[in-house]
Amino acid sequence: MVAVISNTSVSLSESQNQQIVDLYLKRFDIVNRETPCMQSFSREQLLDALVDESIVKLLSFDELGFVCGFGMMTLDISKVPWLSIPYFQFQFVEEYQKGLIGYMLTIVVAPQASRQIVSEVIREAIKQVPVGGICCFDYCENVNGLLPLLINRTCKDLVAKEGINIVSKQAYAIFRRN
Repeated sequence: MVAVISNTSVSLSESQNQQIVDLYLKRFDIVNRETPCMQSFSREQLLDALVDESIVKLLSFDELGFVCGFGMMTLDISKVPWLSIPYFQFQFVEEYQKGLIGYMLTIVVAPQASRQIVSEVIREAIKQVPVGGICCFDYCENVNGLLPLLINRTCKDLVAKEGINIVSKQAYAIFRRN
């Protein structure tokens, strides 16, 4: 059984923090080679996020007690350096004013871990957003383009009937100069 901890008052041991950092950096090292835009926090940003109480940490442990899955969610979108706050202020006026916008900062699962852990971490992240609020995430289609489909399938009881709305796509172009 997987235990998911979503209480910000739970303090992690130095060993658990190191497991999270190692897992995160190792997994995103691979991801960041597949796309021209960084898809992750730097080591320093991750360490800051791990102690930030406005960011909920979602942890899955294997049967030996090692961290095998990790996610972060926040209702304070000012903590997400790559988001455009004016977009949310304009597009979601009421939700922004009431603090009803949740952002999934990351989901990382160890390669040997069950795929079920991904769904469990995502479900717990979505549950952090109050009913009627909006839940946001970004993803790289090159790396994990099936994420919206996964959420619609495994979290259909938590997602409004209209489903996930892809609001924007960002493209990166590269060419060789003559």
